Amino acid sequence: MADREVDNAFAHSFLRALPQELVAALRAEGERTDYPAGTTIYRAGSDPRAVLVVQGLIRVYMTSSEGRQVTVRYARPGDVLGIAVLVGGPANVDVQALAPSGLFRISARMLTTAAHRDARVAWALAEELNRRLYETLQQTAVCRQGCDADRIRRSGGGGASAPLPSAPRR
Repeated sequence: MADREVDNAFAHSFLRALPQELVAALRAEGERTDYPAGTTIYRAGSDPRAVLVVQGLIRVYMTSSEGRQVTVRYARPGDVLGIAVLVGGPANVDVQALAPSGLFRISARMLTTAAHRDARVAWALAEELNRRLYETLQQTAVCRQGCDADRIRRSGGGGASAPLPSAPRR
């Protein structure tokens, strides 16, 4: 059965850079699952898996030992979750649907086997991991600057009019 939303998500993801025969095989073997808002889709330490966000809004977050949560990523249609865990193993994150969401399961076995055999696939995965790293670094810098600014304001050092350092540029 054709699913235009899945096709559209593939077309807007890094997966479009993969060899077409692999994309066709991933598309044929995968499966779409829809989740209501509030559903926890992945729990810290679960078996690694990769999914393509087809619809909705997904939150990736970590929970401290005190129970505090920090969001590390929001994912929208066309984003792929789980590439890092395919390479590095289970991650200490949870994944939750913030809105009704559709995810398309990508065969981890097929994708990692292809990456071992085809440099084009390995390079596409490396580029995606690099893109995610830079997005995370940028977000960390923005959050850190906000924390520094709040701390300076609370301590009375510079007041609200004190200039804040600008975010690093790529």
